[in-house]
Amino acid sequence: MLATEQAMPAEKFRLSVKITAGILFLVAVAGLFETAARVVFTYREVIRSNPVFSGLIQRSLNLDPYEMPSPHGVYHWVLRPGYKATQEKLVAQKKKAGRDLGAGVLQADVNDPGGKRKTVSRINADGFKGPELDKTHVRPRILALGDSITFGIGARDYPRRLEAGLNRRGIPVELVNGGVEGYSPHNLLYEIERYNTALRALAFRRRLGLIDLEKWSVQALQPRESFFSDSVHLMARGLDMVGTFMADQLANPVLKSR
Repeated sequence: MLATEQAMPAEKFRLSVKITAGILFLVAVAGLFETAARVVFTYREVIRSNPVFSGLIQRSLNLDPYEMPSPHGVYHWVLRPGYKATQEKLVAQKKKAGRDLGAGVLQADVNDPGGKRKTVSRINADGFKGPELDKTHVRPRILALGDSITFGIGARDYPRRLEAGLNRRGIPVELVNGGVEGYSPHNLLYEIERYNTALRALAFRRRLGLIDLEKWSVQALQPRESFFSDSVHLMARGLDMVGTFMADQLANPVLKSR
């Protein structure tokens, strides 16, 4: 009886040691993973720009047919120059790629009374969405930068509406849509030289101030389900309203200064 009673505490002790060792091991592994994650996050741009790592990462990019990996060999993508497709073709391509959200938004635009299923979405020779750049450059250019909000839906985007609105007000400008789906500030930095080329020989610069688009949209784009396909993505009618609003905001100070 005494031997059995002595053995039980010993077994419990060994079990507690194993449990403690297991917990310490898990804590150590978690600490290593966290340290590695912090290092990767801190040096993510260095890793992405390394030819060895960026090549491996680029092969994992899941891009649309109108996009392609950056020719610079970094973790970056650009629009495919010369690409063009109808709205219907874009819907089919996105469905095939499993991009159901994008396909649904495009399909809603096609079904909209104002939508045109045969309208062609195109990427120009300079890699910007929209028509070819005016080689005469007789009009001042405005370059719109951003992600999917600027890129728009199919052939529709707010830079086109903004350009039409300014031209209609007697302010001849050429809008260049520099939006690319999924872009963040570091993507824009890779394209600085191309942006400079697109804006060369700019006729004049005016300080127009900031446009509080977020504050305006909270009040103007209501009810939200009529203008947004989800919490952040605008539908075609929302893009049209943004373009009209920005045309008003940009045109007023220019007209007043004449």
